[in-house]
Amino acid sequence: MGSPAYMSPEQIADFDTVDGRADVWSLGAILYELLTGSRINDDESVGVLLAMVRHCDLDTRQVVPNLELSASREIRLPLLWIAVLFGKLRAGLAATTGVHSALEIVKYVMAGADAVMTTSALLSHGIPFIGTLVADLGRWMEEREYTSVTQMRGSMSQQRVADPTAFQRANYIRILEGYRPPGG
Repeated sequence: MGSPAYMSPEQIADFDTVDGRADVWSLGAILYELLTGSRINDDESVGVLLAMVRHCDLDTRQVVPNLELSASREIRLPLLWIAVLFGKLRAGLAATTGVHSALEIVKYVMAGADAVMTTSALLSHGIPFIGTLVADLGRWMEEREYTSVTQMRGSMSQQRVADPTAFQRANYIRILEGYRPPGG
């Protein structure tokens, strides 16, 4: 079964379907504890973790496993908040949704993300897809003469763009007012 503090969501949700990937999670949980001094799954968060991988079926009144992978279209809101918060917090910013290509990685890093999660892309395309993401990111950077990710980080944040008002709600309203449906 495993120790709750190091168990993967799959182990908590449905022990019968667990495979070797649960060990990868556990190794990551141990590494997290070594680096931060705190556990990723403390006693209180095990229930929260369980809630993340399950949902309630209201018709059957059952709690069932559920995993919905992110889509590229989900990048808009987290990208905005990372761009707005960059340089204003004494904390790292991590992008956790909508990453399916190097282009989303570039957008998040330029907005100010310190880390970009690619779980949905890797689950969709397989672990070797990380090589494609890294190669595509390298090509993109080389074509634009970036020498490091650090050089890119935050370059499109609210703090660093030429027109910071583009991040304000008034600009969003102007965009909505100017929206025309496709073909309309």
